[in-house]
Amino acid sequence: MCSSNPENENKKDEYSALLENARINFKKVFWDAKENILYNIVTMEGEKDKTSGSPAVVAFSLLLGENIFSQHESKKFIKGVKENLLVEKFGLPFGILAKKSPKRIYYGDEEYHEAVVWPRDTPYLIRILRHVGEKETVEELLRSNLEHQMNEGFVFYNSELFSPDKGEMVPVKNPVQFWSQWVDPYIYNEK
Repeated sequence: MCSSNPENENKKDEYSALLENARINFKKVFWDAKENILYNIVTMEGEKDKTSGSPAVVAFSLLLGENIFSQHESKKFIKGVKENLLVEKFGLPFGILAKKSPKRIYYGDEEYHEAVVWPRDTPYLIRILRHVGEKETVEELLRSNLEHQMNEGFVFYNSELFSPDKGEMVPVKNPVQFWSQWVDPYIYNEK
């Protein structure tokens, strides 16, 4: 016979209350409803960075199942992502910029988190696109990434990041990067 531990029950209640408080207040702190963006950074002093970037896409994607954003907010958010961050390769959508930045060529580590594309962020983008019903964009992303994965670099590996040099997606930095290789969006059709 198992007896419940009152101390564990208190901790569970405490953590549940913290989670609910975070869920309720997340949008108040990180969401700009006028511009339909997540702030990239919010300081303790209340300063907010509105720079569009892939960290917001990853965060938004991870929160989809938490009933934080409405379908309308999701559609407005992804519209902004497509307008500000989406880049093409092979004439098809390929991925998103790590940061909307005037630095659009990778010369070295100074541009490591600027206007470069990290393939590891693409599955999060795909999750949001599927959520809002953008099936065609998802299919195009899958086609362009498969084209890259099968015909460039090393089989089963991708470059860590790409530089959008003059409209061409050039693989740069760490050509044999396993974390940039993903397959789940090809296998699972999220509803």
